[in-house]
Amino acid sequence: MSTAQYMSFGILKVGGDDATLEIDWYLVLYYVVCILIGVNVTGSLYNRGQPIAGIISILLLLMIFIFFGLRWFGTPDQKKPSKCPDPNNPTAASSRTCPTFPPSINLCPDFMVAYTKPEGGVLCYDVNNTYEMKKATGAGLLTGLTINGVGGQSAHTAGLDLVTTIKNSPTTITNDPLGKYLRWEGVFDGRTLEPDTTCITSKLAA
Repeated sequence: MSTAQYMSFGILKVGGDDATLEIDWYLVLYYVVCILIGVNVTGSLYNRGQPIAGIISILLLLMIFIFFGLRWFGTPDQKKPSKCPDPNNPTAASSRTCPTFPPSINLCPDFMVAYTKPEGGVLCYDVNNTYEMKKATGAGLLTGLTINGVGGQSAHTAGLDLVTTIKNSPTTITNDPLGKYLRWEGVFDGRTLEPDTTCITSKLAA
């Protein structure tokens, strides 16, 4: 499929069932418009006795056409994500392209890194020990863990467990010196522990 896409300069694209090729008629129209503009501009300059200007113009036009072609249509092997389905009636074909919440990079507070345990489950821990939390206690941290082969580590369990900890004991965590680091700044307000744990809990549970 990929070879056919590249050989057709993106005109042939993978169909919705991942097994057929479809013609991208918008890209075909774009190519036709580009060719007409290029031929007319270059031909006009040649007819006026300006061949150098014609060559320069066609080179500049090619750069512009390629830039906007990639911007609007992407490379031939890129597949456009389908529209997200009704959350109450998801389908297997379209739900895989829909964004999840919270984004995977924000399952852990800003300074923490997500670590997937071999037996399953994700931990959030201070990989560079920026805030001296690798072997700390408090702020809802799990202690005595082995992470990446190193024992005696401390971490939060990512996902619902961390949200539940924040939701059920915000005052305890806020009063803990380590609790001030539980922030998702840039996604949430960066000042409070969590502005809407109800929303996140429902999204993670879905």
